[in-house]
Amino acid sequence: MATPPKPPAPSTIQDLIYNVDVGLGVKLTKIGLYIILVLSLMAVYTATQFNGLRDPEAMDYAQIGRNLMETGQFTTQVIRPATIRFLSESRADQDPMMATHPDVIYPPLYTMILGGTFRFLGASYSSTQMYKAIPPEQWVMIPLNHLFTILTGLILFLLARRYFDPRIAIIGVSLFFLSDLVWQTSITGLNLSLLTLLVLSSIWFGLMASEGFDDPQTKPSRAYLLLGISALFLGLACITRYAAWALVPGFLLWIGLEHRNHRPAATLSLFAGVVILIALPWAVRNVLVCGHLFGMAPQLALNSADPSFTHSFERTLSPDLTPTVVIRNLRTKWVEGMATLYQSNLFLIGNGVISCLFFTTYFFRFVRKFIGNLRWGILLSLFLLLNVAAIYRGTTEMMFVIFWPLILLYGLSFYFIFIDRLQITIPIYRWAMHAVLIITTALPLLFTLMPPRADSPYPPYNPALIAHMSQLLDEDEVLCTDIPWATAWYGDRRSVLLPANIKDFFDINDFRHRISGLYFTTETRDLPYVRTLMSGPYMTWFPLFGGRIPMDFPLQDATLLHQQDQLFLTDRPRWRDTRTPR
Repeated sequence: MATPPKPPAPSTIQDLIYNVDVGLGVKLTKIGLYIILVLSLMAVYTATQFNGLRDPEAMDYAQIGRNLMETGQFTTQVIRPATIRFLSESRADQDPMMATHPDVIYPPLYTMILGGTFRFLGASYSSTQMYKAIPPEQWVMIPLNHLFTILTGLILFLLARRYFDPRIAIIGVSLFFLSDLVWQTSITGLNLSLLTLLVLSSIWFGLMASEGFDDPQTKPSRAYLLLGISALFLGLACITRYAAWALVPGFLLWIGLEHRNHRPAATLSLFAGVVILIALPWAVRNVLVCGHLFGMAPQLALNSADPSFTHSFERTLSPDLTPTVVIRNLRTKWVEGMATLYQSNLFLIGNGVISCLFFTTYFFRFVRKFIGNLRWGILLSLFLLLNVAAIYRGTTEMMFVIFWPLILLYGLSFYFIFIDRLQITIPIYRWAMHAVLIITTALPLLFTLMPPRADSPYPPYNPALIAHMSQLLDEDEVLCTDIPWATAWYGDRRSVLLPANIKDFFDINDFRHRISGLYFTTETRDLPYVRTLMSGPYMTWFPLFGGRIPMDFPLQDATLLHQQDQLFLTDRPRWRDTRTPR
């Protein structure tokens, strides 16, 4: 006869009930609810604000990632007149490699991640719906950047709880996820969310290394290992975005201050050596392809900051690179850029209140020296990046988002020092001050989520229409357009950026590769009529905009598209046999 099972001991049941009511169960419930709230906010923001990629650089990354997935090579279908000249001058055979044009603009890490994720998920690249994002954008690029953002928030919480204060950890990560800047960056499709994650990870491991060197019970080998991992993450940041090299001196200053009593030469050599080692393979590749460590990226500083003539240097086949002209242009651009950034971006990173609190911390001394030393590294990195952004402008100006997690931690540190010194004994007053800080930080997010919803990226980006027009050309033909990043990404066609003048167009068509189509969009047709189109930088193209095609022009068949705001010219009437998507 079987023995009946014994009933559970009363103490076991009581322990279980206790854990559910006030113990581990409550903590897990709170964590679960917090995760649900963050994911819900992420979903709502994406649903209301994302209708497709808007930034040319994001489309560039996407098409390079797809090429890497399909061919295993870092090639690009966006062919700039400047890269044609650059590769012709840099290579011994003077071949710009129009058929397999190598990417000499961007570092590799983000495109490698995109290419690997494209291959793993196998998303479809076709789009038949007007004004709708294509599946790789919806289900690969944006979720991937959201993942980087969530991981950044997790590291921010762990770092703040260990090295600052539990209150700072909870409020800091909450303010991070309530920042419009964070989610806006995440849906751009750029590499900035990944860059923020890598930089914060480098700082996290660097702080653990500093703590290990100060702890006599920690083996030196473990501290050096942590320092090497910190340098590893910074090296990965440098092959994510070239401007991240501006952070390296600041990190070296931090490491030097922190380890000046722990064999400073060894620690600095280890840190710098690992960073260089991570970046070395890509630098070697660039030297083999074009003879320059950073490709053509440094020359992009010569692009004009004039919004009516974007990518000006990239459009030029024969630029004036004499030292006096280059120095004069860079000096003018730097002065204008510094004035703009100082008056706007610098003190409004994420939120003006927190940023002001952050800068105030430089007048206080932290008890933990490695936290205080880190501030000076951040300040130097911020200053150097400010100068780089002033020269390069564009998406480089958006790189200040990488400092937002650190600004939150230090700004909240001063905030709680201020609150504690006020000695407010009534809890409701404390909670009221916390609420004011949280609400003022979250207001930009709340305003963004209010109706109306974000518009589509058109003009000028309409994925279905761009794909349709691009695919009127055969795979071995070349298109010239003012939005080559879009025709390369959505249309999967080699696309030459519209040259600065029609003479450069003839040079490319006659001596480099025959151009079979010319696609004008509102990117140029919406520019100021007199100042830019009729008498400005696009004056040689002006007759084409008015339908007056020169007799010697190789593309004579023209049609107006999409309510006549686009113009498509080809060598024969291809468009008449197809239907434009609706």
